[in-house]
Amino acid sequence: MRKLKFYEKILMLCLTVLFVASFFFSISFSLKPIEEDPRLFIAGMVSMGINIGIFFWTLKILKRHYDYRNHKGIRIYYYTIIAVSAAPTLELLRFNNDWMYMAVYFTLIALYVYMVNKEFGRLSIRINKDHNGDLYVGDLYSSNGDIKVRGKNKKMKSAMERVSVGDVIIVSREGEEILTLDVIKNAKKA
Repeated sequence: MRKLKFYEKILMLCLTVLFVASFFFSISFSLKPIEEDPRLFIAGMVSMGINIGIFFWTLKILKRHYDYRNHKGIRIYYYTIIAVSAAPTLELLRFNNDWMYMAVYFTLIALYVYMVNKEFGRLSIRINKDHNGDLYVGDLYSSNGDIKVRGKNKKMKSAMERVSVGDVIIVSREGEEILTLDVIKNAKKA
């Protein structure tokens, strides 16, 4: 990961603390039924909105400095803050037998984990090829990256063109090249 500037380190520290606090307060404020005190329910929903906003703000900051070689460090950071926030919140919900809120929070946690894995997970490359024959550009697929094939003539190939010896397969994320693969002849041994 590329180094954060000093003000970004301070901002990330503040956002981390606010993330943990807003996750817990969003549930503790909204535990009281809306009929008794609607202000606390509204405060809980605002706190949940703040929590989601903080999560996407930290994603934006870390995506700018992420170099795609240390995918574990950022995922550990997010999993830690999610676990630290979720543990007391879910315990409070279990104590109060609020299973409907617990379902909402499990959904929110699953969304957070999905977003972290999508943005900072391992690069996935698949070749959708079941038969012997030609490999086309459209057979190459990545769920969290962009795949392009540059031919020998330095022009990008379309999805319906065949991948041939001498082509270069380029895998990129957000415009930054992560991996380049040269297509060479694979000699079969008899």
